[in-house]
Amino acid sequence: MTQPKPKNIVPTAALLAYGAVVAAPLGVLFARVALEHHTPHETTTLPPTTAAAPSPPSPPGMQVEGLPPFDAYGPDEAPPFPDLLLASVDGETPQRLSALHNGPTVVHLWSFACETCADEWPVQRAFVAEHTGPGREFPTVVSILVVPDSAGKPGEAGRAQVESARSQGWFGRPVPDIAVSWAVAEEDVLADGGGTPTAERPITGYPETFLLDGRGHTRVRLIGPVTWDLPTWRRLMAMLPDLNPAGSAAPMPPGHPPLPVAQPGS
Repeated sequence: MTQPKPKNIVPTAALLAYGAVVAAPLGVLFARVALEHHTPHETTTLPPTTAAAPSPPSPPGMQVEGLPPFDAYGPDEAPPFPDLLLASVDGETPQRLSALHNGPTVVHLWSFACETCADEWPVQRAFVAEHTGPGREFPTVVSILVVPDSAGKPGEAGRAQVESARSQGWFGRPVPDIAVSWAVAEEDVLADGGGTPTAERPITGYPETFLLDGRGHTRVRLIGPVTWDLPTWRRLMAMLPDLNPAGSAAPMPPGHPPLPVAQPGS
């Protein structure tokens, strides 16, 4: 049997080293870390007797104690978030995302197919009602239901899901008073196969939360469930004092300077 010829690895190594040098100054300022509770688009149920494969190691990079996994961007690298056309679950006129805010905004995308979203919902609802919006400590939160198989009518499909959850519960949790305003079709926001996010399809699973600056660019992408409490959000906003209505109201996490602030005219 003919053996394959040994590969010349020198050009490959050189290319990899060159790529690392070129890519290092670009894009994300903090590396994304591994996530345990992020609901991907597709999951495989293993037999009870089969152990799940170990998770791959986290990429090298900084991790901030007390914050969920996140990607963060400086103002010059921040990618634009898509100006989604949001369908009204209540039958009102559809709206562009940009019409719902004026300044920094938190965009939260979730699904009824996500159990951690059900865990997160009551705490998030209370936090949003008390601490976010004009004149409050944190930016407005726009919560968006992502609907699969909507046949081009995510508002109607979302309304059916809300009514079902009110009457039957959500992963065993009674939610008779759940209220949802906006919905989008899953095919409009979810990366193909739950893979690499793109400018048009920014999420890979549920939930995901984005902190946008006044231009509608993503400064922080939170991957998976968020702890909706004052310490977490104060620590997060302290790293972005240019977006924080209250200024840098909390001490910086040790060893982590604020992200650079955009200068006037930049």
